Amino acid sequence: MTVDHYHENEDSLPDDVRFSTAVADFGQIQGGGLYTGEFGYEDVIELAKAAIGGDQFGYRNEFVQLVRSAEVAESVEQEVENPTPEVE
Repeated sequence: MTVDHYHENEDSLPDDVRFSTAVADFGQIQGGGLYTGEFGYEDVIELAKAAIGGDQFGYRNEFVQLVRSAEVAESVEQEVENPTPEVE
């Protein structure tokens, strides 16, 4: 299945497939994002939230919170590595 084919048929795919795609994308981003292109944390969150489905035990919502936390942690790490000069 190509990326274009996936996006053309995304709505017809089961929630489990769409959610697992979000998890895989998150893993790729955490691994350096070699194959993710412009796909980022917000895209993962959007994809996961659209595929929450019947989240009986709340694990999928918890995953969304994990992605949000990773996004914040990365932005803090970037700020520490590249601080903005203070203006007086």
